[in-house]
Amino acid sequence: MNRKDTHTSGAPIPVDTEDQYRDLTSRLAFLPDAQPPPDFTDRVMAQLPARPPWLARVKQVIRRWRSVKWTLSLTPYKWGLGLTCLLAGILIFRFTDLWSDAVPTSNPQAIDLPVERIQLAEGVQLLEKEYFKEARAWFAQQYSGASHEPTLNYYLGRCHLALDQPREALPFLQRAAAGSSSRPEYHFWLGLCYWALKNPDQEMAGYQQALNIDPGFLPAHVYAGHQYMEGGQWTLALDHYRQVLEVTPDHREALFNSGVALYNLKQGEQAKETWLTYLSHYPAGPQAMQVVGWLNANGDFSYRSHVLGNRHMIFRATGFADGTCQVTAGDQAVWQVIGRQLLVLMPEMDLHIVGYVEGDAALARCRVQEIKRRILSEFRQLPADRIRLSWFGVPKKTLLENRVHELKESIQFFTLPANFNSV
Repeated sequence: MNRKDTHTSGAPIPVDTEDQYRDLTSRLAFLPDAQPPPDFTDRVMAQLPARPPWLARVKQVIRRWRSVKWTLSLTPYKWGLGLTCLLAGILIFRFTDLWSDAVPTSNPQAIDLPVERIQLAEGVQLLEKEYFKEARAWFAQQYSGASHEPTLNYYLGRCHLALDQPREALPFLQRAAAGSSSRPEYHFWLGLCYWALKNPDQEMAGYQQALNIDPGFLPAHVYAGHQYMEGGQWTLALDHYRQVLEVTPDHREALFNSGVALYNLKQGEQAKETWLTYLSHYPAGPQAMQVVGWLNANGDFSYRSHVLGNRHMIFRATGFADGTCQVTAGDQAVWQVIGRQLLVLMPEMDLHIVGYVEGDAALARCRVQEIKRRILSEFRQLPADRIRLSWFGVPKKTLLENRVHELKESIQFFTLPANFNSV
């Protein structure tokens, strides 16, 4: 038996079957909640295999030259070309002997091997793919012949940190930082290692040294901000986060923590603006729930949390033109998210849409009907009786932190089992 939509008057609600709106083209993607990884450095570019030394390339050319079948001729230019090549070969091989005498290649400790001469691409790829044990073994194999090389020490330290071995990582990262005065990431990761070892002074020293090398090195600003946040030094933390946001306005942790710092500095309006920006980029996850809770508790309901199935989902509040059912705000993709939830993830649940308009129940009814129409026009296979409507000509009252908030106009979504009978 089909169930009718219930409301204050008890009359059935007609379902509008107009063609779907063409403007419903955007998409919302609610990803599984996950904490951002601690690695804020740029993805390490896999290094190209080192090109052969110029001497090896010359020998290769000579070998190819020798493979050509020459027909001897008394033509002067061919004799001249042959003599020129012979003299060039003698000089090249002679220079090879001089080079071997001048450079003690048998002692790798005496040479500061450039990173381009060490084939790191395979190890870097293993590290980036999070095969940490394999990456550690690969770099360790290279390390036996170049233990002084800062880059190898750096990557070995990174591998140990990824394996939750900060004590083992420390000597490698110390050697990497000591061996290079121009690589801010080496000092940054040394600071991060000290964080894992609970040594805040050395941790901050690593971040500061990275910033001394490159004042625009964003990972050091992010983690210096974190360290100041832990110590309640809100202004110093905010200074670092602002430098991050100047370059990357949608940086997730910098946005969220900037709001926290501003709130603790009693700058509520600026905290609100910062957190609204955060929600515009990241409307899902535990931090988003914290932000919505704070905003709602302080009287801002531009974003609301709705219970759909076993999930709390955050939607921007649906707005309407004054006194009408015409939608003017709210993310159009909300309807697609809700419809997809009902069809795919919650086939045994019904959606309830509740509208409130102070002093105008008819307008509240019109608005929930419009929302239902939009969902059904987007998902024609969805039975109309799975969307239940209610409307009231009174304000919506919400109790948050022992304070009652009255919303003159409001739309609320929630789901209940299909066989749930309300009293």
